[in-house]
Amino acid sequence: MPTLVDIDVWRGNNLPPTFWPWADGYLGTADCQLTVWVGDEELFSAVNGDGLTIDPYGRQFIWERTLDQSRVIPLGRIARYELEDRAGGEATLFYGAVVGLGGLNLDGTQAGAEGALDFSLSANSGQDLDGWI
Repeated sequence: MPTLVDIDVWRGNNLPPTFWPWADGYLGTADCQLTVWVGDEELFSAVNGDGLTIDPYGRQFIWERTLDQSRVIPLGRIARYELEDRAGGEATLFYGAVVGLGGLNLDGTQAGAEGALDFSLSANSGQDLDGWI
């Protein structure tokens, strides 16, 4: 059964890493993937050895995000994630919101950058937001 765990990401920072403990009875595999979305758009994914570490001794998953990954996380509770075990199929282990925290994130955010609408960018102030709540 998947476990709901919301995570916080300070935008523009790659520390500290995010940890998820293994559930009792989980044997662990090397074929896991973390995916982050906004709406229907995938922002990025990480797999074992490429941003996601599967630690069988510590019985945990560790996401060591890059600066670029943290910069595309929108401010607030807009993004969501799913951590899946993909050995022999797909089984969701953890899921929840990715809460983007932080200030303007001006060191890496550019107008027109990929990702979700970021209200802190002056270039986005003219966007039509009818129907958004």
